[in-house]
Amino acid sequence: MDMMMFGRAMDILAKFYLPEGIFLQEIKDYSISELTMTARFNVPHVAHKRIHQPLDYVTCEEYHLCLAQLSYVFIGSLIFDRILDFSFITFDKFQELMLGSKMRLRRIVELWYIRGVGKLTDFELTFHLDCVQKPESRRKFALLKVSIRGTLRGQLEFFIPVKN
Repeated sequence: MDMMMFGRAMDILAKFYLPEGIFLQEIKDYSISELTMTARFNVPHVAHKRIHQPLDYVTCEEYHLCLAQLSYVFIGSLIFDRILDFSFITFDKFQELMLGSKMRLRRIVELWYIRGVGKLTDFELTFHLDCVQKPESRRKFALLKVSIRGTLRGQLEFFIPVKN
């Protein structure tokens, strides 16, 4: 994938995460026609200091961090590139909501761990945008549903508040 796309991804994540908390290593594919993004991740051996003895495998909590990072990059890219009718939000507003912790993963549906991954081992996750529920008169948020493929399988919903 081109360096400009990876640079944008890192710019998005660097605004929110400390450098040692960014596990994204590469954007392997970004398909506008298929509405997908595949990324390579690698979790360092000591990814956090909340337990006494480091674990030698990627934990559920670390996978969730990877899902959150790919969510910000994927959805931010779709908005930035104006791939769909995201007239309800600009890229600047997206970043403002991200930095204000207003957006979030709302629900992860049936997350399946396909195989265990050791620390310092590359793994891939692919997101496919299934649908966008735009804000309506009574609903003050947009909901994006995304399928997950790769080391994990499942579906997530990403919540974006768009109206005051």
